[in-house]
Amino acid sequence: AGARAKWWNANTGRQLGETQHESYVTGVRFSADGNHFISASIDHTVRVFDAPSAERVGFWTREDSIMSLSMSGVGNLMLGCGGNGATLWNVSTMRKVAEIHEPGANCGTIDHAGSLLAIGCKGYTSLWHVDGDEVSQIDRFYDRSAHISTVILSRGGRYLVTGGSDDAAKLWDVKSAMQLATLTPRGIASATFSPDAKIVALGARGTGEVYVREVPSGKKIADLCRGEYSMVSVAISPDGRRLAAGHHWRASSA
Repeated sequence: AGARAKWWNANTGRQLGETQHESYVTGVRFSADGNHFISASIDHTVRVFDAPSAERVGFWTREDSIMSLSMSGVGNLMLGCGGNGATLWNVSTMRKVAEIHEPGANCGTIDHAGSLLAIGCKGYTSLWHVDGDEVSQIDRFYDRSAHISTVILSRGGRYLVTGGSDDAAKLWDVKSAMQLATLTPRGIASATFSPDAKIVALGARGTGEVYVREVPSGKKIADLCRGEYSMVSVAISPDGRRLAAGHHWRASSA
């Protein structure tokens, strides 16, 4: 079951398609224009489908497993991370844009505009600028005690959240590379900003809690959904009023 990815029409509830990977699926995304569905797996592959017809229109492979998948809000850029780096693709043109060598890359994110990338590694997160086919490193955010497993950029690229499995999540100012706040008392499995970047929600690893914090102060707004499983996914609605969270065995919302 873990090797399958499915997608539906949200208005009708009708399943549109399904794909079968050879191993666990680690990421699914729709392209920014909604025309494509993308799935990635630790089987080293990325599969791209025409979303309405479920026809496969792209198939890419990497030398390393893909542990995380991220899409830009504009430009249809997609970032896959894992192993010794990351790969950047353009879904609109169906071509590879760049290979980024970053040993120990465990996760990555691309900002809404498609101009900034962040890649989480052991002890640091690297920040990269994207300009067409040129990708250049800007800075590094060091957290030497952490094996970074979650990174997320705010819309507009002003703030960065980094977190590991055992270390507290941290909020950074991207321009100055300064840490602004420690957001959680323990490791996280997921994180997301509200569209206006005034709130960040973080899913705890191992406890089932969701931490909701003010940006940039890091002040507590709420702690939600106490349970026993890691919150592996969190999302905030476009209007910033609703939050959904899911863990390994069931979904919950607040």
